[in-house]
Amino acid sequence: MVLLISFLVGAAAAQIWILATTLALVCAFCGFQGEHPLVTQIKQRSSLKPCFLF
Repeated sequence: MVLLISFLVGAAAAQIWILATTLALVCAFCGFQGEHPLVTQIKQRSSLKPCFLF
């Protein structure tokens, strides 16, 4: 929610919404979703867990 609200406030302040804005929102969302599995995989260095990569 924090990401979505702050992004919408920033877009409203810029007063423009283009395809690049949508792409930036999708990339930011995917980055936040991918952070936890990546950190978990890095902490478990001894074994590779493919489920964390997907």
